[in-house]
Amino acid sequence: MLSTFLHAMRGTPFYYYGDDLEMTNPGFNTITQYRDQLQTGGNITAYMKKLAFSARDKGRTPMQSDALEHTGFTAGVPSIAVNGKYPALHAAAEEKDSNSCLNYFRKLVKFHLEHPFLVYGNYTNVNNDNPDI
Repeated sequence: MLSTFLHAMRGTPFYYYGDDLEMTNPGFNTITQYRDQLQTGGNITAYMKKLAFSARDKGRTPMQSDALEHTGFTAGVPSIAVNGKYPALHAAAEEKDSNSCLNYFRKLVKFHLEHPFLVYGNYTNVNNDNPDI
């Protein structure tokens, strides 16, 4: 729904790495899984909560290309853990599914490019005084 909204608005839609695949944050649960913004000492539980929100690593895991070990990203050991959802959620599977998020995203991009008014059109607020909007 958010993708549809973004592509229907004036301007250029912006997506973050993996949004077209429905990639999610990996849900790291130990401090050693992070590579960015590490510190020592202090309250580890509080620090882990902070990292779960603010660290760059939570959104920079290897691209989920396929169901192979390490998501097909490398034959070696990746520099950071891969998202545990990769066996079920990866580009190769979404490529084959005509109803996948990836293929819907592609249709939206094509539609957006074929209709210049979505890039250059006007935006008008309606019902501005409604407190529920």
